Amino acid sequence: MRASPVAKSLRVKIDGAGQLKAAGARAAGRIKQELQSALEAEAAELEQDAQDNVRVDSGDLRDSIEARVGDMTADVAPRSGNLDGPYEKAMVNEFGKSSDPGHPYMVPAAEASRKRWPERARQAIERGANG
Repeated sequence: MRASPVAKSLRVKIDGAGQLKAAGARAAGRIKQELQSALEAEAAELEQDAQDNVRVDSGDLRDSIEARVGDMTADVAPRSGNLDGPYEKAMVNEFGKSSDPGHPYMVPAAEASRKRWPERARQAIERGANG
């Protein structure tokens, strides 16, 4: 019995592969844009939640909470200046000290964001994919 020869290579041509690749690239761009928009919205909501939760004496700490959004990144934090004054106040407000139990504002805002984000991201991806 004689063995069948084994092909050294296999060539497949897919009609429309170029268009498919281009459509995939367009969808990827739309998805990134939608995710960036969702990230900006989430950062703004996190900023507002933190401002709503913070204990207000003068309002300086509340007013210093700011979202900074970059390319697919976001950072929300009190931007309260030097480490001896407003920064210390921000930490004491969040975590407390021996004579003050504290009043968390960033952690609850971050936890709320952590719960919201997966659905917000899913919707953004869906919008981008569906064009």
